[in-house]
Amino acid sequence: MKRKLSNWSKPGERPPCVGVWETRQPIDVYIPRRYYNFWNGRSWSASARSPKEAYKLRKIYGYLIEMDVRFRGLAEKPE
Repeated sequence: MKRKLSNWSKPGERPPCVGVWETRQPIDVYIPRRYYNFWNGRSWSASARSPKEAYKLRKIYGYLIEMDVRFRGLAEKPE
């Protein structure tokens, strides 16, 4: 079963809660790949190719420029 995802965030917006988010930077418009990052409430972790891997990398600082990061997550609360 596919889960419904929210719309992409607006530029400069911050995630509403701590956790793994699918992320996209302006360069990703030309390279359609899925990347996941852990948001700790202040900054993004290193990028990963899966949500599980992003969670494992949660303590490794990433180099995402926060103003340019677009993110999305689950549209509904998981059961």
